[in-house]
Amino acid sequence: MSGLILKNGIVFDPLNGIEGEKMDIMVRDGVVVEQVNEKECKVIDAKGMMVVPGGIDCHTHVASQTLNFARMIGMKVSLPESIGEAYLRIGYTFIVDAGFPFSKALHTHVMLERLHSLDRACMLLLDSNLFMVVLAQEKDVEAAVNTIAWLLKASKAYGVKLVNPLSSEVWTWKKEWKGSSEKIRHLEISPLEYAKFVLSVLQRLNVPSPLYLHPDGAGQVGGYEKAIEVLDELKGSGRVHLVHAQFYTLGDGKVCAEELAKYLSSSDNLEADAGCGMFNEGFLISNDAYFAESTSRKLSILEQIEVEGVAALARCEGERRREFWEAGLTLIINTVRHLKTQLSLNNPVCGSPLDYPHILAWLVSREARNRADSVGILSQIEEELTLQDLFAITRGVPAASLGLSGKGRLSIGADADIAVYDFNPETMDPSRDYEKLVRAFSMAAYTVKSGEVVVKNGEVVGETKGKTFWINCKGELPAEVLSKMERYLSFDPKRSEATDKIMKGVYCGVEV
Repeated sequence: MSGLILKNGIVFDPLNGIEGEKMDIMVRDGVVVEQVNEKECKVIDAKGMMVVPGGIDCHTHVASQTLNFARMIGMKVSLPESIGEAYLRIGYTFIVDAGFPFSKALHTHVMLERLHSLDRACMLLLDSNLFMVVLAQEKDVEAAVNTIAWLLKASKAYGVKLVNPLSSEVWTWKKEWKGSSEKIRHLEISPLEYAKFVLSVLQRLNVPSPLYLHPDGAGQVGGYEKAIEVLDELKGSGRVHLVHAQFYTLGDGKVCAEELAKYLSSSDNLEADAGCGMFNEGFLISNDAYFAESTSRKLSILEQIEVEGVAALARCEGERRREFWEAGLTLIINTVRHLKTQLSLNNPVCGSPLDYPHILAWLVSREARNRADSVGILSQIEEELTLQDLFAITRGVPAASLGLSGKGRLSIGADADIAVYDFNPETMDPSRDYEKLVRAFSMAAYTVKSGEVVVKNGEVVGETKGKTFWINCKGELPAEVLSKMERYLSFDPKRSEATDKIMKGVYCGVEV
């Protein structure tokens, strides 16, 4: 068969303004097309089913070496193959692995290659990168532009993430952490100055994704005020994506989820992912040791990453997660009209891919929320999202944010990444029939990846070669930076340029 037709489906495609229209979707050679020869195609009758673009998880962690450490000490952590299959079963086809240091680039791509069929991108951590810190100290923007361009290309990354910038330096040297605005004495630069410097460089490079930012104060009382202080300073400097925003809703004396939602909605260059939480016991991985310490009395593991910071692992009790349950849902509900918050679970910190169906049901059904909420935390939230809202925050909005022109939509020429769910919105009410909606989202009737059926009735039945998206920036590593790398790194920095040759995967360089 050279093509595929999804006939009679009820199509939702927020980016193209299509909401519940009966349409046929035609596919050939891995993309959506206007017309095919039906005699040469596989035909799937999707009558009474929802047909939507494949889901996009804008913030997950599947390739971190810290996850391997968690497995070593007996924590229950799924392997990449299982995680990939879980995403496909719920109709997701693209993920963003949110953070790896340059020295772990090869390890990251080895792990990502094991993901079943998923397309992916990953963010490069620069929050305590020695070489970038030196350039920021010297205010050498031109050298920084070339350095980040080379790092993105060499490590096959799609964008940049900063995790509590420079905090690893303070933690490592056992100094007193004084917040984002205070200069770190031995560096003579503040975390906020460093973040503004990196953001200005990304603006020069014109990368398609926003700066992924995890500021100071995550999970801590007063975290809201600390986050706002940083975001206020970065407002006019470029696009910023606040990660797991629910962890920045604890203010001084009250929960500030609604305030944060209003702040995001009123800002042109700010957006967020919610990091919605479940309330079962789990663990936390983070490159912010202060955040990890705030969730647990004792860190399970603290890894020192050569000249690039630390990575921490801590156990997280269910009650600690429950604190933020209402905050995550409130953020999404109060920003959805402005398309400012994307749905994420910050896997595995706040939940797993298989928890998405429950979160989606809670967003469209007050009854579902109240049934799950034994202590009445969510009783004050009356709003319910529509199905179109759900598909916006899990498909269209993340695709637009990341500049993925072929994802999150079903237009002609788009990648044929499609989910079909056995839920008929013409005869069923998602608010009332939420249990049926959960079942439908938990087991996609079909997941189509690059035009091939990879899931049928919730079971994986096929496989395609997933692609890694990265930014092909133009820039040569300055000689003085290369000299420092050769002196301080324990490996040849130039080896990273051959990552795509070492691996057997498909690498899609996005020109900027």
